[in-house]
Amino acid sequence: MDGRIEMSEFHKGKVRQALRDNQGPIRAEIHTLLPESRKQRAYLMGCLIPLIVYFDGNDYTDGETLERYFEFLKMELAPEVMRVGGKIRTFGQSTKGSKRLNTFIEKVQEYLQEQYGLEYSSKAINPDEYKKFSDEIYPFQTEYRDYLHYCDKLKWIKRP
Repeated sequence: MDGRIEMSEFHKGKVRQALRDNQGPIRAEIHTLLPESRKQRAYLMGCLIPLIVYFDGNDYTDGETLERYFEFLKMELAPEVMRVGGKIRTFGQSTKGSKRLNTFIEKVQEYLQEQYGLEYSSKAINPDEYKKFSDEIYPFQTEYRDYLHYCDKLKWIKRP
């Protein structure tokens, strides 16, 4: 490495602005953003979110419904507040990157436990169980929820 740092024009502008705004030395931190795993994203979008949609009695096979629930969960579990056009707005924070995605997955697992009584240790939301499904069974079975019912691993939990 020759000691040079390559960055986008956007980030170069941010650094230049920070240098202009702060007279004297500035401190900068560089963090490595690990790429997210395709398996992490598949577990979220193929296991956790469809189960929430299913427990709510909606169509867990409809892509638009799954996307709406995903956006709702981002706003509910990872809100980001910004000023837009002079008004305070709340948006769902991005789940891109391994660290953010892992944190979001943990929050969704907690949400499943709190809202529907599903324990993490249950086979329904266990990542290893979903991995087995996606590696061995998915080509022959269309939906994870159907597989769980077939194997008697998913039971309805009565909500108060």
